[in-house]
Amino acid sequence: MRCMSAARGSSPDTKTPAGFPPVGPSEKAAMRRRLKGGHPASEWRPFWARCRPGSARWLQQCGHAPHAGLDQDAPRPIPPQRRWVLRGEPVRLDHAWQFPGSGRRCGRCHWSPRMQKSLVRYPIRFVLLGLVLISGCAGLDSRETGRAANSLASDRLRAVSSAAELDDLIVRGQDLNTQLDRRSLRWHCSKPRSERRWWVKCPRDRPRREGEEDAATLDTIEVTGSRIEAADLITNNQEAGVDEGDIVKKTGDRLLVLRGDVLYSVLIRRDGQDVLELADQLKLAVDKSGEEVWYDEILAFGDRVILLGFNYGQEDPVAEVHLFRLDADGRLQRDGRFWLKTDDYFSDENYGARLQGDKLLISLSMPLKLQGEMRWPEWSRRDVPRPAWQALVEAEDLYFPVLPSRDPHVHVVLQCPLSGLGGELDCRATGVVANSESVLYATPAHVFLALGAWDAAAFAQRRFHPDAWRSNLPESQQEAWRRTALMRIPFDAGALPGVAIVPGWVRKPVEFSGTPDGGLYLLSSLTDGEEGQSGLFRLEPGDFSSTPGPMPMPRALVPISDWPSVRFSPRAVWVGRTHWYVGEEQQSAEIHVQPLDGSAARQIVLPHSADQLQPAFGRMLVVGAREDETLAMSWIGDAPQLAVHSTVAFEGRLMAERRSHSLNFGQLRGGTRLFSLPVMARQPDHDDYDYFERASDIQYVELASDRLRDGGVLDMQDPGAVPCEDCDDWYGNARAFVVGDRLFALSANLLKESRWDGRLVRERRRVALP
Repeated sequence: MRCMSAARGSSPDTKTPAGFPPVGPSEKAAMRRRLKGGHPASEWRPFWARCRPGSARWLQQCGHAPHAGLDQDAPRPIPPQRRWVLRGEPVRLDHAWQFPGSGRRCGRCHWSPRMQKSLVRYPIRFVLLGLVLISGCAGLDSRETGRAANSLASDRLRAVSSAAELDDLIVRGQDLNTQLDRRSLRWHCSKPRSERRWWVKCPRDRPRREGEEDAATLDTIEVTGSRIEAADLITNNQEAGVDEGDIVKKTGDRLLVLRGDVLYSVLIRRDGQDVLELADQLKLAVDKSGEEVWYDEILAFGDRVILLGFNYGQEDPVAEVHLFRLDADGRLQRDGRFWLKTDDYFSDENYGARLQGDKLLISLSMPLKLQGEMRWPEWSRRDVPRPAWQALVEAEDLYFPVLPSRDPHVHVVLQCPLSGLGGELDCRATGVVANSESVLYATPAHVFLALGAWDAAAFAQRRFHPDAWRSNLPESQQEAWRRTALMRIPFDAGALPGVAIVPGWVRKPVEFSGTPDGGLYLLSSLTDGEEGQSGLFRLEPGDFSSTPGPMPMPRALVPISDWPSVRFSPRAVWVGRTHWYVGEEQQSAEIHVQPLDGSAARQIVLPHSADQLQPAFGRMLVVGAREDETLAMSWIGDAPQLAVHSTVAFEGRLMAERRSHSLNFGQLRGGTRLFSLPVMARQPDHDDYDYFERASDIQYVELASDRLRDGGVLDMQDPGAVPCEDCDDWYGNARAFVVGDRLFALSANLLKESRWDGRLVRERRRVALP
């Protein structure tokens, strides 16, 4: 399993002003910022207060003094020079309590003799005054939270001015989190215990015991240059011209295969003759640190091979980039090993590395926190005597958020020319500060980074909390505040990034589709649930600029439910339901096809789920399962001539993988069109877990005259192989691809070459990868 090590904490800093308890690093930074010059009195006043001692008709605040520790929970003595004025009479606040997170203090008062008489004579006014005080504090709290959220975003795409501004941004983001949590707690605790959610703990629920931590908290849940030869692109990539990292790659007459912690090189042609020979193998771990690495993806370009992995064995986990040279005989030679400080890039919907032309693309992300030793995006070459860390970006190289970032993360996109990868990691880095959620999508001309967030206005809503389980807004109102900042990063080093903001959230790279002019179609999730909706948006190249314009309106609303499958074709966006959602009790599934021009959508009912959608040969292949999990496929014409041309089921066979790379297709030189995907044979008394301990077979399907036909199953079981401990790896265990008229299939540690005899696939050669 992939497990993240716990983040290191920090001990409180005890050097705090007298009379205040110890505070942590973030509070200390906030204190330094506040004490430096203090705050003007107006920042302490409520919006309805006016500072005119002796003449005001209502409650006014006039004194001002430097303050500290505003965000602490414990009661604080008010500086003696602070005075409140009611009807011209000074009132001394002996002790006061800050309303958590608001910066306002409310407490009991010591009245002057004249005021005591006034209160006796006018009890109704006193009651009204109390109500105004209570409502005023609540209103001020929401206003303060709204202002805090606004301070975390810029109305234009600009660089962070300094490291101090970045520190301040982090502190304010943490402060906003504290305000939101406390506001949510107050709302929950205002209800009777019987009406609260079970996980809410309120101070009045039980007496506090000595040494016990404060219970007043919510439970938390923690394009230029040369390009890859078309004949070498064997991976089913989302975008033509952008190769995605995978477990098998081709370069020239050589195949590269990644299995576990071993990289294999296989010759498929030698001296003008077709062969299938193991040329070299290289164990990737060269020391103990390499034994804790998940080796995930490889890319190949000419004689260069790049491997991406993630190392959990370090105190601070890192991504690893390995470089290799490959000679004409297929022998591998190590050429460099780099560490990159980042969070784990793994995603079952995306890939960590890409090649665009001769540029390596890697996206990194990590949280920014001031507590403990702050992590920063850095790189280090490890195959040298004295490794040293160097920054990938400086604070001034980062872009300031354009949407409030309450959980500041730094997201960095690296563009590394392969010619510059040697002794140094010579890359162009573009970084932005945003929330943790991000999705990378690349076209031959641009990289798009989708950064999910909430509209700043949402934070001024008293019942709003970004975490849905803590929020008290109705679900429909909560979802209306979703926003996505789309950052477009050109490959041209002389061009500047641009940004646009759209409603909703973009969650997967398949929800993007680039246009040749640099524009973008995207499907953004507006509401969730069984009757959820997404918006189809079209962004023109001019919509991306340094100053985001008005949010666009969707061209169409697309119904989308839980566990959807999504794919763009040249003319439409297709949305289906996977078998996880359809369930055994349903006999059919519906495909929703929305034309990109915004015209009326169409629905197609199929006798199986839609687990994979694959545009190919001008139409759409839909792969799924019937109610009994039997593998089934349908071949459908694209919009506007929608029609189901063929549906076929494969009795006794089950889908083995659902990653986009597991499904592939190609055309032989004679014109035969074939699809391939991993399958498993159904067993009479099967256990779901047992399936993951077996190698997958490869199902071939012929497409002829718009009809799908069973092309046979290639048996990939190897009786002499050592049984798998876990055949189903993080990136799957099987791939199939076409090279000319040759059919190759990889499953676990067996690589086979087959041929098409006009009706079925026939095995020709095999090589076992030891």
